[in-house]
Amino acid sequence: EFVREGKALAIGEVGRPHFPVSQMLLDASNEIMSYAMGLGKELGCAVVLHTESATPGSMLELAEMADRVGLPRWRLVKHYCPPLVLEEENHGLMPSVLAGKDAVREALGKGTRFMMETDFLDDPRRPGAV
Repeated sequence: EFVREGKALAIGEVGRPHFPVSQMLLDASNEIMSYAMGLGKELGCAVVLHTESATPGSMLELAEMADRVGLPRWRLVKHYCPPLVLEEENHGLMPSVLAGKDAVREALGKGTRFMMETDFLDDPRRPGAV
């Protein structure tokens, strides 16, 4: 609704659990994610994904899901992503890289086609917390 009204530029976050779940729940999550990607295609907007930890393999799986519904890969934003900046790592998806200095340095060493994660919590008392 907000995208249609010009009040938002993306759908999300949508995705699947980042912890072990039953196959039934995983399948349902994939169906919902695929539906959101179809809406992204229809509306011409980005889709922000919240999924398990990203690897080149999981990025390829998500890219192929986008291909099946006709959503351009570059319209998928992978939330909370390690610095998978190279095309062979992200398969055309847009990584939203963790805002820690080491991750940003690594990302910049590979290129500039990435976003910085917006919900990074920089609290020395809670290392790694978001």
